[in-house]
Amino acid sequence: MPPIDKCSACGSLELYPCQETFVTFYTLTGPLPGMKCLMRCKECQTYHHLDGYTPPNEGKAFYAKKMGWIGASNKVFFERNLHELLCENGNHAFVSHQAFAEIYNAVFLENTSQGQQFSNWLKTYGDHSRYFQSGSMEDSACQVLSTDADDVLQPVPEHPVKSSSEDGLLPSMTRKNVSSAYFNGELWNELLEKNLTNTFKISNTSTRESVMRKLDSMRKQELYPHPDCTDECKKKGCENLRVIDSCWKVCMCHCMFAVPMEVDGFPSLSFPNVCTNEPKVGSVFCEEHFSLLTRNGVPTRKEDFLKFIGCTGKPKSEKDIKTVDQKLTAFAERL
Repeated sequence: MPPIDKCSACGSLELYPCQETFVTFYTLTGPLPGMKCLMRCKECQTYHHLDGYTPPNEGKAFYAKKMGWIGASNKVFFERNLHELLCENGNHAFVSHQAFAEIYNAVFLENTSQGQQFSNWLKTYGDHSRYFQSGSMEDSACQVLSTDADDVLQPVPEHPVKSSSEDGLLPSMTRKNVSSAYFNGELWNELLEKNLTNTFKISNTSTRESVMRKLDSMRKQELYPHPDCTDECKKKGCENLRVIDSCWKVCMCHCMFAVPMEVDGFPSLSFPNVCTNEPKVGSVFCEEHFSLLTRNGVPTRKEDFLKFIGCTGKPKSEKDIKTVDQKLTAFAERL
């Protein structure tokens, strides 16, 4: 059940259950099969989920305080402590999302009774479970559920079901589960920290990625507070300190176009001559450079572009990569 006792949008106390769905909960002690119930406000028709709420004709907002579960999808949830473990594994051990999923499955599906119990539960009850209406409001942000005025949804007749990810029962964790839970949890934490949970909502027109880009733009203008500064620290110029770091180790994609990187007054600093913006969907270039190349009649498909700037074939050695970098930088300067 959503962890609320009143509507997060209008404050009404009149809430009623309106949808039940089978889901998987990943915890620190292994996976658990479960059932999730949506709550709906009678006053404003807002839907409440385990990790947020959706007012009518608006996107989904995260709750204004930390809750116990972080959604990886509509039917897969991570325990918040497990999300913290995921983040710390990435911070200190550079564990990829794929590796985290494989480690989790190896530990809990093969070596613990709880993982075996989940599998046995699916075998025993998977074809005989009583389902409530399978369609969820979460499956379509614009769908309006049909309910009578004073009721909760009634169970539909029994029907055979298969134990699959479509039903929300997924004992084996996947890379996509991990990746989605990671970004959703970190976005929720960031919005809580900035007190912006009511400002940004996730919808078809305001995606998670677009909200993250807006937060990144805000962060660029901010300085971290340093209230307990000593005189010795001030002498070293702490008020003007800037930490320049990147996230190459997590293999985040960036635009292929070359952008000269120089820092005035710091000739010893060396940065890759790359555009750090995210590539547009279906391209190796960001929106800005994709448009620039298109206006100038330059092919934007990776293989065609490399041939256009004078590279033959896919680079296979460090020397080939260096040659591509040099030709790409020279081309960018000419353009």
